[in-house]
Amino acid sequence: MAVESETTPLLPAQAQQEKPKSKWVEARILLMGFIMSLSMSFTQVPMLYAFRLMTCEEFYKTHETPPPGHDRCAVHEIEAETARQVTLVGTSTTIVGVMNLLLTGYVIKKLGPRFSMIQQTFFPVLRLMCQNVGVMVGGMNGIIIIQTTQLICLFGGPAGYMLVLNTFVSEIVTPAQRTAVFGKLQGIIMFGTALGYLLGGVSGDVFGIQAPWEVALCSMVFATLYAYLFLPYVAPPKQEEEKAGGKKQGLSRFLGPARMLAPQRWRLADGRVVRHYGVPLLFAGIFTGVLATGYIPTLIQMFSTIKFEFGTKENGVLMSYYCVIRGTFLTFAFPHIIDHGRAWFATSTLFNPNAATPAAAAVQPPPGPTTTTLLKPPTPTPTPRTRRVSAAEDMEAAISLGLEGNSPASGDPSAVVSDAHASTLTTTSTTNPTNSAFDLFFLKWSLVADGVLTGLATFCGASWHVFAVATLLPLASGSASAAKSVMIEMCPASQKADALGAISLVEMVASLSTLSIFGVVFSELAAAGRPQLVFVCNAAVAVAAAVMLVGCRFPPEGSERVGEEDGGDGGDGDEGSDGGSEGSGSLGGVLVKRVEERVPAGGK
Repeated sequence: MAVESETTPLLPAQAQQEKPKSKWVEARILLMGFIMSLSMSFTQVPMLYAFRLMTCEEFYKTHETPPPGHDRCAVHEIEAETARQVTLVGTSTTIVGVMNLLLTGYVIKKLGPRFSMIQQTFFPVLRLMCQNVGVMVGGMNGIIIIQTTQLICLFGGPAGYMLVLNTFVSEIVTPAQRTAVFGKLQGIIMFGTALGYLLGGVSGDVFGIQAPWEVALCSMVFATLYAYLFLPYVAPPKQEEEKAGGKKQGLSRFLGPARMLAPQRWRLADGRVVRHYGVPLLFAGIFTGVLATGYIPTLIQMFSTIKFEFGTKENGVLMSYYCVIRGTFLTFAFPHIIDHGRAWFATSTLFNPNAATPAAAAVQPPPGPTTTTLLKPPTPTPTPRTRRVSAAEDMEAAISLGLEGNSPASGDPSAVVSDAHASTLTTTSTTNPTNSAFDLFFLKWSLVADGVLTGLATFCGASWHVFAVATLLPLASGSASAAKSVMIEMCPASQKADALGAISLVEMVASLSTLSIFGVVFSELAAAGRPQLVFVCNAAVAVAAAVMLVGCRFPPEGSERVGEEDGGDGGDGDEGSDGGSEGSGSLGGVLVKRVEERVPAGGK
């Protein structure tokens, strides 16, 4: 669903048409995620096995071939070298993926997400064509070809396509549903990954190690056609500088996600301007969490190969099973956990001292004009919304809530007063501050559960223990979806793409770090014959991530975001104003770069 401009008429009839349409758009985007994850994961399991075979082939060029009767590749030197080569290809892919992430964010802001998705599918086709040649060559030359062609991920890779899909979701889904749909998207991607792991491993065993790359090539070609023919057009987000008549430099726009990592400035209710470190702490927790868990699937495969002699088929079944469990949890259980958890969080006096207030207010008679002013500080043009956001999100919220007929723009201020009670109840269900508060609470404890369950992998003594761990680990999923929702709420509404890009950027850097750190740690432990100890290290880092998030908070209640151009504390150069803050008065000719966001009293 394209985001309309400020000049688009807001008609109630259109609202009724957009609701079912957005469901179809959501389904097409979820299907795109399934196709992409299937195509990307088809070669993951065979690549580990292919690297082992090619390393083994290279090893026996300079060593005596052992007698038949056992696995000639089951040598500590070959296993350690395989781990190093896998770590190298993963590290190079992650480095290029960071640049791909920045490039993807820039393309989304310039040309829109659909064009960006077509780019993300076309260049992997070229990469898979080259890697088919590398698998045929074999030996160290084949490994070098595969590692080199991973550089093509600069123009299309996993990080880029996931950013595009998350951007689609953030544009078509109401704020109250974002966390659940982010979880559904991640679950659908897990289903595609599971099928890719399974079919990739089986095809490698049945048809030879070359087959997975050939099937993945055909699948990616289909993904390119699907993106071109079936994905909806969403207009590129209009930048704040363009809205204000300014011009943003290309490099600054390109590095937009990186700029989101800085602390934010908020004006408190008493007028003081302070720096809020909720966003940096959130990013630090996300980074540490990915550092702990990002390498777990690969570690489980390599551990199973060394400890229990799993081949490509067994590892394919293992990863497929792991992803099915995780996808089922995220698609079906996670949305219900979020809904029921938010309801419990909102009514719990332990976390929300004012929990009884909404219930008491619900039985009161419809409010009059005096009560309407409680929805927002007094303004010349009253509005029932407590959070003023960009014009794009105004349109989005209006469509989803059916408020066009009651908008102040309709020229009937009395309509706002007469329908204020119903509008307030609807808006509260969409932008309830306790929703984001529970998402942050869930994020913290999800990382604790991740650490505990990861530590259980240390005690694997039989092959079925690995499958038991693969059953339990997905039950701590959902931290990534919760983090995206929290991040969007902490940042300006007009910078959703940059916020999602910043999270992906942090995750990519963390993936690079975990590949570099735990890849080397596992290699050394494998050479020493104690590979299971790597899971103890993972568990400790996951718990440290949860501890780091303890200090993460939402901005204080009653505070207002201060713009980048505001030069002093309590001055008139606020970031922007919707005319709804007490004593804000005139802007005094200051250029408004983006609208004000205000945390209501008794809010987050």
